[in-house]
Amino acid sequence: MFVIKQMELRAAKYPDVISLAQGVPNFDTPECIKRRVELALKRGIVAKYSLSPGISELRELIELKLAQENMFYDWEKEILITAGSIEGITATILALTNPGDEIIIPQPTYTSYREVITLAGCTPVFVALDEGKGWAFDLEKFRQAITPKTKAIFYCNPNNPTGTIYSKEQLLGLAKLAQEHDLFLISDEVYKDFLFEENQKIFSLAEIPFPNLMP
Repeated sequence: MFVIKQMELRAAKYPDVISLAQGVPNFDTPECIKRRVELALKRGIVAKYSLSPGISELRELIELKLAQENMFYDWEKEILITAGSIEGITATILALTNPGDEIIIPQPTYTSYREVITLAGCTPVFVALDEGKGWAFDLEKFRQAITPKTKAIFYCNPNNPTGTIYSKEQLLGLAKLAQEHDLFLISDEVYKDFLFEENQKIFSLAEIPFPNLMP
């Protein structure tokens, strides 16, 4: 990790270098967001702590946005605001697991996931994706990785770093496997709007009403 950071610092000295190391956009913050921040400053919203679950107005807007994508949640009981997805993921894993549990995670994956799992006192169990099939899930490998200590399967869709968008069929297969073994499914969908093909859409298991996960 130290060598990687040194490479980043050295490359930063050259103005024409394009870094592929971090998700830094090549455009400025949209004006509509800037205006909302300015309005929040003028209204004094940032002069005090917000409620622990997050600003009510924001949570309501998230509920409406999710409903447009066939995901229906109660903003008062089921939506929380965190400082980035990693905080949300960390809180989720800490809430669902106990030290010594195992969490299955596809490989290759985003490096910080392993650190979060380790922080919770759990063991990451890596299962290789099928490169020959576009880095798809190999459900049989997932099944073989399950032990009495397994507590959850954690994946990112689209995947970081491969960019794989898992099909509905793959995700339903993973959900069925999780149901068979009474496991939690944790999905990071932070990249769901990074789509570059016309009419392309991300399917989320959250679109299926709980508790009837399997149609």
